[in-house]
Amino acid sequence: MRIDVADAVEATCFQAIRLAGTKAYIGYGARVFIVDCVTEDVVMYQMDGYFCEFFDAEELETSGEDFCVLASSASELFAFGSDGALLWKTTQLAIDAVMVHSATGTHIKGSGEWDPPGGWEPFILATRTGERVNGGSALQS
Repeated sequence: MRIDVADAVEATCFQAIRLAGTKAYIGYGARVFIVDCVTEDVVMYQMDGYFCEFFDAEELETSGEDFCVLASSASELFAFGSDGALLWKTTQLAIDAVMVHSATGTHIKGSGEWDPPGGWEPFILATRTGERVNGGSALQS
């Protein structure tokens, strides 16, 4: 199978491809594309700001029961299940990059850059829902 992603007018700071099961995850520009390599169906998710990075359950040494792949943008974190479906999205985690450092069956620990360069603030999210456990920016009430 060959997958071509057309260059859009948006900025492409980062780009990545991640394979998980029969799904190909493509992060490019301000979007994540999920391609089913069997049916060739494509689903696209628009991000708030640019795509940043993929993190998968295996890389984070988790069981994969709660999510298969996480995708970060300049300000958000998306969680996808093994079927490629969006499980949850958490917004306002940063203004210039979201990074995931670790995950367990209960928590995802990461940081968001609020004051570039180097103004990172930690956050903890509930693994199953993406709800904030603690951390975040002064923009949060």
